Amino acid sequence: MRSLPAIGALSFLAACQPSTMDKAEVDPPATPSAAVCVGAGRSDCVVYRSGPVKDAAVDWDRGFLYQLQGTGAPGSGDNEYCKGGYCAVAILKRDESGRLIPVAHVESTDAQWYETPEIVPSPAGPLIVARSNSLGTGAFNDDVVLRTDEAGKLRRIDVNSWKNEAHRLAPDANSHFDWNTDYSAFVGQTGLASRDPNDSARASVGSVRVFLVLKGDALQIGSPMARFP
Repeated sequence: MRSLPAIGALSFLAACQPSTMDKAEVDPPATPSAAVCVGAGRSDCVVYRSGPVKDAAVDWDRGFLYQLQGTGAPGSGDNEYCKGGYCAVAILKRDESGRLIPVAHVESTDAQWYETPEIVPSPAGPLIVARSNSLGTGAFNDDVVLRTDEAGKLRRIDVNSWKNEAHRLAPDANSHFDWNTDYSAFVGQTGLASRDPNDSARASVGSVRVFLVLKGDALQIGSPMARFP
């Protein structure tokens, strides 16, 4: 992820504090221009979706905007906008003059598309989460999860490395993982399937749940995996 300057007055934590203003009095920020990819630096970049980042717990804006960017063929649809070999999630703020400022810009070569980013409460505080979907198993999804650091900058959390450790701890060496992570609880869960992942006849052998903790900028396994029949 690119290193971007902190915007002190626009810190993530401050933006995520509940507002005392009546919801009806809050004017949503303008939607970013669909014609310009902010922070991308590519002439072939296309904005496939944009708007305000919503809070998962309350129904008003926190001041963050987003762009989902890619280089897929125009009109290819949200599910294919990353197929051109470039995919990015931009999180934006407006400065005092109304100019859009990128506060995070994350690029991916693994995602097939991204869902609309949202603010999610978690055991480590509020996170901005943009879930991805890649071709194949969810073990290779490239979710964008951002938290604020002490300086007010948004930093990306590594949400994939723990899956490699979980694979080594698997009860069945041939188990196939399709992880789904609940970032509000820091819990990863997957169904277990025997045989080759590409074998449509593979049999279900139960499910596994992993409890995670955030250490530094990475999610790690915090307790032994629990297996369910």
